[in-house]
Amino acid sequence: MALYRTTDEGTTWTEIGHWWGDLDPRRSIHTDQRVIAFSNTVSGVVYGGNDGGIVSSTNHGLDWTNLNQNLPGALMYSVALSADGSMMAGTQDNGAVFSSAGAHWDMLSGGDSTHDLIDPSDSTWAYYVIYDRDSFTRVNTQTHQSTNIAPADLEGDTACAFFPPFSMNPSSPKHLLASCQHVVRTLDATASPVVWTKIGGPLAENGGNYVSAATEAPSNADVIYAIRNENAVFVTSNASEGDGAAWIQVTQTGNLHDIHAVSVHPTDPRTAYLACNSGVYKTTDMGTTWVQVGIQDLIYRDVAIDPANPEHIFAASNAGVLASTNGGLTWGNLNDGIPTGIVVTALSFNGASRQLAASTFGRGVYMRYIGQSVRPHPGPRPTPHPRS
Repeated sequence: MALYRTTDEGTTWTEIGHWWGDLDPRRSIHTDQRVIAFSNTVSGVVYGGNDGGIVSSTNHGLDWTNLNQNLPGALMYSVALSADGSMMAGTQDNGAVFSSAGAHWDMLSGGDSTHDLIDPSDSTWAYYVIYDRDSFTRVNTQTHQSTNIAPADLEGDTACAFFPPFSMNPSSPKHLLASCQHVVRTLDATASPVVWTKIGGPLAENGGNYVSAATEAPSNADVIYAIRNENAVFVTSNASEGDGAAWIQVTQTGNLHDIHAVSVHPTDPRTAYLACNSGVYKTTDMGTTWVQVGIQDLIYRDVAIDPANPEHIFAASNAGVLASTNGGLTWGNLNDGIPTGIVVTALSFNGASRQLAASTFGRGVYMRYIGQSVRPHPGPRPTPHPRS
């Protein structure tokens, strides 16, 4: 976490900067150092890259200056967009952050965060999780009151993902899913207290297995897709029976591995997409069969579906944002304005505002308007959202 310097070829090391609030601000630099570069012409000039962006020193690292005033450099894991332009996002070491209707980001909690959520029609209610099953949190963005809503039903699970899965049904925004080895659900995330119910039995039972993603079908709350250990897909079609619900594994080993997200068709619960390291895969029979529809040799992190035009889908990849108007048969890119080579980590499409938000690993969040008859080729330049 801290930064150290040696002047005797490594025999001794001296700490020259770390992230503690009681230090001289000139020596306080963001945690998790990633790269260092030295000037070839000016002695003492050094630049550091870390999870907070870029810093510089002119005296061999004794004092540091933050260079991030106009650089959107946060490492974003997720983004969720409400109709008024308000957003929640999760970051690496910059916490869960909130932007009210296009304003600059405010940090709601420090640390690492992803699976951050916001009601797509009412930005009053937002949610986030840090790297802990006890950190599921509801935020009233008007009063800034935060409430821990961590499900007690997950406390007995012996393993949990570093980022416990957290998802919202966009058609029923009060429906939230949370997971460790079980999947649990609330039907009213704004209630006090929030009541959670286990959905079926555990999808993983030993210490090394856990649920890595879970999504409720927007058109049928009885249908939930869940991913175990990023390589096995399960589906239940009777989630309303609570702990009596039955899970069916619908994939075996093969190309379906390193699954990062599952997205379900807005009106047809039998159709879903998987975003994988090996491609985008689609089912139209609730997981009985899967067909690869994404461009090969790319890594995909997320898929978003236009609820008004479900054949229009968008994919987050290591090649930027891709789009298809025919359910994944053909693709083009929507990268105009996004720096080349930037990994897009997540997408959020808001059907009311017709806006698509894309979080990136290192250059903040980008947004663009999507017309009713979107074409998969570059259109108007998106505008980078204010940095965190």
